[in-house]
Amino acid sequence: MFEIEKRKLQEEAGEDRFLRMMAAQTIELMEERGSAGLVMEAGKTLADLKKIFDKFAGEHKNGRQAVIMPDEAAEMICDYYEISETSRKKSSGHLDIMDLL
Repeated sequence: MFEIEKRKLQEEAGEDRFLRMMAAQTIELMEERGSAGLVMEAGKTLADLKKIFDKFAGEHKNGRQAVIMPDEAAEMICDYYEISETSRKKSSGHLDIMDLL
């Protein structure tokens, strides 16, 4: 699932370690939430997403350090790519009537 989107993110990241980390987290979020959002949209790049991370880090410095927590990073990625916040439910083998509504 999402093979084209994964390939785009991995190619975009190239050898840049930070971009590779962001691509990996984006792929994880896509799979977890069952949505690729706007990953394939023209103009949506990891480099621009990195600028959002850099701005956030600059605004939340503590001395010379800044930390972005995993949940904050996930929120920024989901907002940027408009990846759905609705997680796919794990299959329990039971049908839930609410899934049909």
